[in-house]
Amino acid sequence: MSELCNVNHEMIQLARESRGLTQIELAARSYISQSHISKLERGEWSVPLLKLQQIAEVLEYPITFFFEQAFQYRFDMNFIYHRKRQSVSRTLLKKCEAQANVKIMQLDKLLNSIDLDSPNDFIELDSEGHAPERVAEILRWKWNVAPGPIDNMVGVIENASGFVFKCDFETRKFDGMSFWPKAMPPVFFMNRDVPADRFRFSLAHELGHIVMHRMPTENIEEEANRFASEFLMPRADIFADLRPFSLHKAMILKSKWKVSIASLVRRAYDLDVITKSKYSSLYRQICYRGIRTQEPIEIPNETTSLFSNIIKTYTSQLGYSIEGLCKLLGILPQHFLKETV
Repeated sequence: MSELCNVNHEMIQLARESRGLTQIELAARSYISQSHISKLERGEWSVPLLKLQQIAEVLEYPITFFFEQAFQYRFDMNFIYHRKRQSVSRTLLKKCEAQANVKIMQLDKLLNSIDLDSPNDFIELDSEGHAPERVAEILRWKWNVAPGPIDNMVGVIENASGFVFKCDFETRKFDGMSFWPKAMPPVFFMNRDVPADRFRFSLAHELGHIVMHRMPTENIEEEANRFASEFLMPRADIFADLRPFSLHKAMILKSKWKVSIASLVRRAYDLDVITKSKYSSLYRQICYRGIRTQEPIEIPNETTSLFSNIIKTYTSQLGYSIEGLCKLLGILPQHFLKETV
């Protein structure tokens, strides 16, 4: 008779959702009834070891993962922010959120033996007490961001010990999400499969959520967009560049400011450089020329380094082997490179 295992039932559900499987799909692949899977995820079934091994094989996690007692972060709109389109399915969102939860658990373990030494710190500024543009201005000042374009948006966040992860979201309709776990630095999960100008704006948008929206507000997305525009294109620095404004001018400025042409057109309108009718005309041109979906002039992709540097610290200074790190992080050796870059 196979040994019975009292696993952490929440880790079974987390692992399943992180692989994008339903209970029915997991049951079919593991040759276990869906009713048993349901009972297992509710903590009502002590699973035999052989059955647990079948589940672990399907979900591609080591068996030890299911015994983890780590605190899971409940992602709701009070704490997590999504930059997405309405057509993104709830199933895909659950998969992305589960993968983010796993990554936060891994990061929490790694930070137990690492002291982050960063020149800047994250702050909270209530958007109801400050206009989003003022919040962006204050943050740039506190973080000593030089006037003008930001060369490396990821670097600015990592210099404040924020963690940016480039993720495969399986769609371009989901730009990113952010979360500030208790007693940890903020984490940003961003879509790796979008143009760099869109990636940078979405990252700045999520940064706005982190510093302004500990609790949601009525105009939360608009406020995050206003923050991102000012953070990436400060009025004091870009106003002269926008005058006189045209679509051709926007194409020239894209390389300098590393934002999309559409963002520059919108910025010109928000700063009263162009009229509403001119803005509407330019927007129609953008759509007609296909610029809205495929912009000309590529911006170089930004890379992350903070998480991978911590992994290097564990292997070079703390004496961890790859096998030891896999055990610590709850991943299989064949997933090590994918999970740690």
